[in-house]
Amino acid sequence: MKAKALTTSLIMACIVLFAYFSAAEHAENTVVVGSITGEIGIASEKYVENLILFAERCNARLIILKIDTPGGELNAIKKIITLFESSKIPVCVFVYPQGATAWSGGAFLLMASHIAVMASGASVGSAQPVKVTPAGMSFTNQSKITNAVTALIKHSARLHGRNETIAEMFVTKNLNIGTVEAKKYGVVDFIADSLPELLTKLEDKILIMYEEEGELRWKLTEKENVSDYKLLWSFENISKSEIREFSEGPQIKILRIIANPLIAILMLIFGIYVFLIGLKTPGIGAEILGVTMLFIALVGLGLIGVEWAGVLIVLTGFLLTLLELKTHVGLLLLGGAILIVLGSLMLIPSSELLLSSKEIAAMQAYIVATGAFLAALFAVIVYKVAKVQARKPYLGREKLIGSTGVAATDLDPEGEVRVMGEYWRARSVHGKISKGEKVRVVSREGLTLIVEKLKINYAE
Repeated sequence: MKAKALTTSLIMACIVLFAYFSAAEHAENTVVVGSITGEIGIASEKYVENLILFAERCNARLIILKIDTPGGELNAIKKIITLFESSKIPVCVFVYPQGATAWSGGAFLLMASHIAVMASGASVGSAQPVKVTPAGMSFTNQSKITNAVTALIKHSARLHGRNETIAEMFVTKNLNIGTVEAKKYGVVDFIADSLPELLTKLEDKILIMYEEEGELRWKLTEKENVSDYKLLWSFENISKSEIREFSEGPQIKILRIIANPLIAILMLIFGIYVFLIGLKTPGIGAEILGVTMLFIALVGLGLIGVEWAGVLIVLTGFLLTLLELKTHVGLLLLGGAILIVLGSLMLIPSSELLLSSKEIAAMQAYIVATGAFLAALFAVIVYKVAKVQARKPYLGREKLIGSTGVAATDLDPEGEVRVMGEYWRARSVHGKISKGEKVRVVSREGLTLIVEKLKINYAE
């Protein structure tokens, strides 16, 4: 077992090293591009985390995050800002395509990026925090929350040399401005309507890090007069770099579905009810299903990591398939197969994080095929077990009951009978049975068979 575990560890280590060095082949000549569309939530947070990790493994020159969003969850936005600040590679937030929006949380991401770019006709702003209630959305006017959110966006603007006054007005006045105004008032660095145009305009600029008032700050500027700054990040000939699109893997796609607030809340409510119903009914299948739904709900609410949830869901799936051997309901088998496939897909990282897109697609196909095979295999096993259990026994006391034979002597009420080729001591249930008459065994008391005369229906 130790040798097998060591072999498995070596194989996994080789896969990781291969993926790392494959990515390193693109070092210093790669631009990694990702995108966020729709609402920003924990799925977006996980996606950005994997995006930056992938870019660092590639040793990319730049990360470009295209956004078109109406906003999202404050906690997820704060964590993404932290990921931006801790990234070893500059992050460019690109409000794209034309007419895209960086509203609410999108404005925070734009202000917190190392490089901010907008496409023509795009807009940014409307960042006043809101709260969701059963009656709908309403603005949050509590000074504690508003002041904290205002400080967050102003801090991001100051760290990246952007207009703090406009940033504050995004929150306090729900200010919303277009691309031209954003460039005029120092919210974005420049305007671009395509990825090649963005990279071309970036070539004659550099990103610098400098210290002001004891605080380290970033700023995109022209090439001249930069010798005194701490860090220079050049983008010379970046338009010739290889562009690598970073797409969502199955993990992020599943997380995006279950992180929907409506789905997460419904899963939580139904999970509790199914668990309670299971406690009141025979068997333990419902309890397991209820607990699984609760796990998924907690993942959607951001309380459990997606990787741990994937492992638990896979184990739950195997447990349900094993329970099917006792229950023969069929639903446990189906649910178990679905959970095995779902949990396995949740364990697959984002596309190209460790494997190529083709390898990820092949892995998904193998997982689905394996799930289907396991479901079919267990279905056959369950069918065979049920058939065996329903079959009449060939040996023992149960086999004799219902069998027919012939009276070897007169039974008045006791005597002997021949059943299944053997002679038995027997006792008649009702009256005398003459020698040679056919009998049926109705029960057994030790070595004595209790029999009755077999009535013959002459009409047949």
